[in-house]
Amino acid sequence: MTNKKRLYFHITDLENVDQIIKHGLTANEEGVVFLLTDMVVVDAIAKDQCFLGDKYAASVIDSKGITGEIIEDNVAEFSAAFQRIVIQDRIPKKIRPKTVFRTR
Repeated sequence: MTNKKRLYFHITDLENVDQIIKHGLTANEEGVVFLLTDMVVVDAIAKDQCFLGDKYAASVIDSKGITGEIIEDNVAEFSAAFQRIVIQDRIPKKIRPKTVFRTR
């Protein structure tokens, strides 16, 4: 999949917000970062897949910080069309300043 200029979204626990602001997004133990292509599925994924309930952070990620390969996540959920995997150790602080996080 090509890396077109766009915005992506990342859901995380509120406890991770300060670290993301300071260091960017760090890949999990498998070396990947999970992103979404549309805010329309954020609430459902935060609750039903990440089990974060009503308190979570959704960060806006600028694709300029993505240098790794972006692939579609091979999942069976209704939101599969919106889920992406980035193969990259860290996505640096290329986060839009005034719209960084929203909590519900």
